[in-house]
Amino acid sequence: MEGQRNPLSVLAMSCGVALVMTAGSAHAYDGTINFSGQIVSQTCTVVLPGGSAIDVTLPSVSEQSLAESGKTAGAHAFQISLTECEAGQKVRAYFEMGPSVDPETMMLKNTAPAGSAAKNVEVALTDVNGNLIPVGFTQTQAPVTVDTSGNATLTYVAEYYAVDAAAAGGVTSTVNFTIEYL
Repeated sequence: MEGQRNPLSVLAMSCGVALVMTAGSAHAYDGTINFSGQIVSQTCTVVLPGGSAIDVTLPSVSEQSLAESGKTAGAHAFQISLTECEAGQKVRAYFEMGPSVDPETMMLKNTAPAGSAAKNVEVALTDVNGNLIPVGFTQTQAPVTVDTSGNATLTYVAEYYAVDAAAAGGVTSTVNFTIEYL
């Protein structure tokens, strides 16, 4: 019968077309991503004095101290206390990306209400040596070794940072953190 196709030849032709269409893409890749990780036997307990948050009150500073881009003022140290850790473990805080992070500066945006907010001011985080910690990055932070009692204190500094000449007003922001075990 002319015009009728053998079902096996239709199947063979379909498989052939599919094979030709995927043959070029089977090995087309631009790179490889390798994943690795570690499960630790014990994690630390984070001591939060306020119950669920650490409140850091920066001092009042004049807008003249933040009169141009790049100026900082009002540096104030804060600590994250850890207990019940594995002695000798290396730890550090990872400050997480979130809606309060400026993706251009990697600092914390001023989220004070618009009518009363200081203008052109963000909050920068640094280590105790004054090295900037870009929020969302961990490579810049040196770890702390847990003492033999299982305790560690992570000390950081928050300060105002002028992205341009500051104008007076309130400054508020938030950042979430996670403890990293190295």
